[in-house]
Amino acid sequence: MLRLKFWMMILVFASQVLLAQNGQIEGVVRDAASASPLAGANIEIPARRLGVSSDAQGHFVLTGLAPGRYQLSISYIGYETLRREV
Repeated sequence: MLRLKFWMMILVFASQVLLAQNGQIEGVVRDAASASPLAGANIEIPARRLGVSSDAQGHFVLTGLAPGRYQLSISYIGYETLRREV
């Protein structure tokens, strides 16, 4: 497998809506070296079978989540998959 020189960087801001017992995870996927946004990156919570793609500015929002910790999987063509707990 091809090793990549750049790592994806993700800024994740978790927001929980306690009264509705629903929350969301939102953030921006960027190239670690250039800080440019990565449009079309795939962001998933594999355990929940939930996923979205980042928009043209690298922004994404995962909604309808119960409060708690989640393992995110972020993938983009030409980059190594990044996994982070949030």
